[in-house]
Amino acid sequence: HELAKYLGPISNNGMVIPSPMLRALQTAAPIVAALGCACVVSPLVYETGGMYAQEGAICATRPGMSANQIKDLFPKYQTSELPSKGPWNGVAGKELLEGAVLRALEAASWIKTSKFTQEMLSRPRDSQGPVIMVMHSTFIDLLLKALLKYPHSDTRGVMDVSNCSLTEVFLPAALCTNDQGFATLKYLNRANYL
Repeated sequence: HELAKYLGPISNNGMVIPSPMLRALQTAAPIVAALGCACVVSPLVYETGGMYAQEGAICATRPGMSANQIKDLFPKYQTSELPSKGPWNGVAGKELLEGAVLRALEAASWIKTSKFTQEMLSRPRDSQGPVIMVMHSTFIDLLLKALLKYPHSDTRGVMDVSNCSLTEVFLPAALCTNDQGFATLKYLNRANYL
């Protein structure tokens, strides 16, 4: 709730993109309410490893909620990016780091080219709002590397992102429309709203 108060004055012209994991959906709720903006649930921004149960050497997928279950709990959230049937996570067992890296690259591409981002970029500059993502720290590291075009061959954690902190990355329109230019990391781990 403190984060929502801090973000409240920013803009209602942006959008919130939470992980489909329940805790991220819950965290996004006061932010969406404070901003009054769209909330688009993405199946690409969940924590590295996914949802799984491990018994010995065997990892089994734990099913996430379906789009309808999410919609029942959070009626204002847009779930059109999730599978129309079944749980949002179709990955079998525990996701390996290499799979998470590929997913981060896909998520970065989706953020830049999604219909939601393109619609926002079509507005006058003073009517464009922020894209606020609510997700998990290990995946944030991978996504930041993808957005900043950091070499993914180096899988060590580089962006030490804390829970409950804000990180801002500026994505110029040219990067989102024709992959020209570079993203800019404006700040990492800001927590002055606490």
